[in-house]
Amino acid sequence: MKNMRQNHRNLIRRAAREEVEVIASENIERDLEEFFTLYDETRKRHAFVPYPNKFIRAQVEHFSTRGECTLYLARYQGEVVASSVHMHIGGETSYHHGASTIKYPKIPASYALQWQAIKDAMKRGDHVFNFWGISPEGAKKHPFAGVRTFKTGFGGELLELQHCMDIPVTKRYYLTRAFE
Repeated sequence: MKNMRQNHRNLIRRAAREEVEVIASENIERDLEEFFTLYDETRKRHAFVPYPNKFIRAQVEHFSTRGECTLYLARYQGEVVASSVHMHIGGETSYHHGASTIKYPKIPASYALQWQAIKDAMKRGDHVFNFWGISPEGAKKHPFAGVRTFKTGFGGELLELQHCMDIPVTKRYYLTRAFE
């Protein structure tokens, strides 16, 4: 916690005082429905194009049976108020999908949830916790500027990675590219 932004440390501690409970799902089928309800609310609130529920369901069900995926739920007063999907394999945990409600705007459940995922990653011996992308530095009007503040507040190092690229292996690639 010492490398976190002070505000993040305070919010994590406040979540504990407010009795926010963070658990790893033991019933994926049931708990995914809770996630999707929050995911739809989050999509509407932030106006982003979501992954289809069918895709997320297939991803979570496949990788959780292999022990490579965790669905987290944060509860406040018995109600799920935040949820996230994390993948973990090869010493790395990646934050793939997140959702929350604004029903309790003063309850920092998402901070507690990510902190629990980080602690679980450390227990597994993972050496990388990947928050999966942030906005460019200094881009205050970028749609993900708030996401950058949230993710970087947990500390760590910024790791610049090469963007995905297509490498043509046959001439048919150019037909596909033209179509796209």
